[in-house]
Amino acid sequence: MLDQLRYLQRMAERPNVTIQLVDSTRPGYNPLLAGSFGLLEFAKASPIVHLEHLRASVSIWDEADVQAFVEAAEYLRREVAMSPDDSVRLIAGIADGKETR
Repeated sequence: MLDQLRYLQRMAERPNVTIQLVDSTRPGYNPLLAGSFGLLEFAKASPIVHLEHLRASVSIWDEADVQAFVEAAEYLRREVAMSPDDSVRLIAGIADGKETR
């Protein structure tokens, strides 16, 4: 787990990577309670949503369907998730704690 946490710290330094954590004990509804999703956004192409489940996965391309996930992701970034700086600090703190054990 320590290696994974340090990897996340290194990836967060890249200009094309943003890490924002969501507290799993946060009260109230948020779109992640309906299930996780991957929103793939590109510089020169329309976004795609990727969903994975126990025995299958699906990519969603339909513009209206993808838009609902884009709005959910924006809401999560603005209203639910920790800031990128706070997220990386928390990851570092957890990793530091594992190194001292």
